[in-house]
Amino acid sequence: AWLDSELLERALDLYDRKQPVWGQAFAAQIAQCVLGMNGCPQGAARLAAWWADTSIAKQNLVGRALTRNQADIEAETRIAFAKA
Repeated sequence: AWLDSELLERALDLYDRKQPVWGQAFAAQIAQCVLGMNGCPQGAARLAAWWADTSIAKQNLVGRALTRNQADIEAETRIAFAKA
């Protein structure tokens, strides 16, 4: 439930979406947030849903971490997914 919290969303919004150093920091933070989630059915299902989300919605923490929360990388990734 806390992964859906407004407080976490606001905290993650503080990471700059144009500066690569903040993208790496964002990815490291998300790694801490999702560590061990695959150890229970609900967590594994959430991770699977995030990996399947090619639109990289704001709530998709692993998609955002993969693209380092960088707006340009997210846009290019969406285009690549659409072509695949």
